[in-house]
Amino acid sequence: MTPVVRIINSIRFKAKQHRSFKVLLEELSAEYRDLLLHTDIRWLSRGRILLRFLSLLS
Repeated sequence: MTPVVRIINSIRFKAKQHRSFKVLLEELSAEYRDLLLHTDIRWLSRGRILLRFLSLLS
């Protein structure tokens, strides 16, 4: 995992840091108001998840 992804995930999982970071982004009038959470999902798992999702829709 790249250092950037580790830093972003660290901020996202620590609630106080995450709230502080969101406030900072708001004060700076940043284009984005929050960080996206990065996770590595294997391709086979994605397929199973999509199939399960579609089966729940029908």
